Amino acid sequence: MGLFLVAFGLYLRTLHPAYQLDDSPWTVAACATLGTQHAPGYPLLTLLGRLALTLPVGGPYFRVNLLAAVLGAGGAVAAAFLCARLLAPSPLAPAAALFAGAALALTRVWWECALSAKGAVYLLNALLLAAATALLVARRPRRAAAPAALALANHWMSAVWWGAAIGWAGRPWSPRRVAFAGVPVALSASLYLQLPLCARHEPVWGDPVTPGGLLDIILRRTFLPQAALKPAGWAPLQAAWEFFAPWRESGDAVFLLALAGAAVLWRSRRREAAVLLAPVALLLGAVAAVSNPVHVVTGQWMLWLTDRFLLPWHFAVAVLAGCGVALAAFRRAGRSRLVLGMAWLLLLGSGVGRWDRLDHASDYLGFDYAENLRASVARPGTVFAEADYQCFPLVALQRVEQREPGLRFVITNPFLDRPGGWRRLERFAPESHAAAGASILPLTGRPDEASGMRLAALADVFARQGPVFQLPLCSYPELRRRMRWHGLLAVLAPDRAAAAPPAEPAVARLFARLRLRGLHPRVPWKDEAAFSVLYIYGQARAAPGAAAFAATR
Repeated sequence: MGLFLVAFGLYLRTLHPAYQLDDSPWTVAACATLGTQHAPGYPLLTLLGRLALTLPVGGPYFRVNLLAAVLGAGGAVAAAFLCARLLAPSPLAPAAALFAGAALALTRVWWECALSAKGAVYLLNALLLAAATALLVARRPRRAAAPAALALANHWMSAVWWGAAIGWAGRPWSPRRVAFAGVPVALSASLYLQLPLCARHEPVWGDPVTPGGLLDIILRRTFLPQAALKPAGWAPLQAAWEFFAPWRESGDAVFLLALAGAAVLWRSRRREAAVLLAPVALLLGAVAAVSNPVHVVTGQWMLWLTDRFLLPWHFAVAVLAGCGVALAAFRRAGRSRLVLGMAWLLLLGSGVGRWDRLDHASDYLGFDYAENLRASVARPGTVFAEADYQCFPLVALQRVEQREPGLRFVITNPFLDRPGGWRRLERFAPESHAAAGASILPLTGRPDEASGMRLAALADVFARQGPVFQLPLCSYPELRRRMRWHGLLAVLAPDRAAAAPPAEPAVARLFARLRLRGLHPRVPWKDEAAFSVLYIYGQARAAPGAAAFAATR
């Protein structure tokens, strides 16, 4: 109880008051409307987030972030519980178990996930898999099937590897035992029915109405071509980066103690060590083989994209670090308190060093970004955007806060690169049907000429009702030719309209009234997702100089 309250208090003190600049705005919006989250949909987290939104405390963003904090603190308790089970009946088990829980709670990526709505997806998955691992260690594989099956309804790509451990630990399997374990799997799979049943509740990622569209979301088929582009020789390098992730995220002391704990656990309790490590090893291999952290356009490595998939590995390392502390204290029986004290000092010192980077209590950068965009748009109007970090705050503004009814928000890529996206758009904007046949070329699921011609025609249709805007990120040449500076956005001018470069006084006036809470020193470290949004500010501020440079080239 004390470990949970301390960890929860830490997360509550550093919690995001609004949302992190990642998928979190979309996650909160999906929880609020029961829409469809980013593939594979995460129906379990959506339903839990809907329950969290009923809490009588804070605003909607804070409530879903609070769910992440509870899950993060619960994961720390699970690590302590499992470490105590592995070390029982040693008298050092309680102290070592508390160290394991604290080590996990202070791990950078775990701590960061506990502060935002999107992080709740991965923490829920890790907590359920931790429960399954604890039941396997206790030699109850049939009961372990229930939390593992629930994890399949949340992030099945991370959870599927626990099925092999359950099958191995539960040998031999009689038909009755198979049926007993299969019931929670079937019940958990039924949660995916939430996606087609709520397909009319925006926001919706993909097209869950049709069987093919539903499978596209669950199996993440739209991301498979990108995964195939990774050179095969890079998978071992990625696996090495994953293996040493706890060294970077938890510190030298925790990782070295975990290596010592793994060695002693393998010698004394080989079955339990296999149950703990075998599914994690399969997970690390799958992430290295399938995921592609390479930017397709530039070839740049973006390994930070996969760091949240590794939470079960961080959980296992924390448990093993607790075992390592017990080993070190046992070998120095006369100085066990000194050994434990030194381990705690190193752990707490590493946690204090992460405070500035992870204290998001005053970070309104994403929320202010949405407000600044809103102030740049004329009403009634339409905003075109591509599904990326820089457009998700607008989704929350429209779907969670239900403001700006005169502002129409249309996500182009990847939704309008497919027929299902156009069908969904026609439900809310019947006039868009006139633009659906602007090209005889079939839609291929990519921002190519066919989808670009349709979007240009759609912009002309919506322009009859008000101005049409486009966020700076644009993959369609047909739209880029029409983009004209309009504050943080671009206005889509009629084709062949003359371009008027922005004047320096106009840009200066714009930036004089912008709000950017969370940008300056002594506030959270800016991750790569935040930089993709800050790029919009820099691009808008540099527009007069860029226009002058182009005119005198």
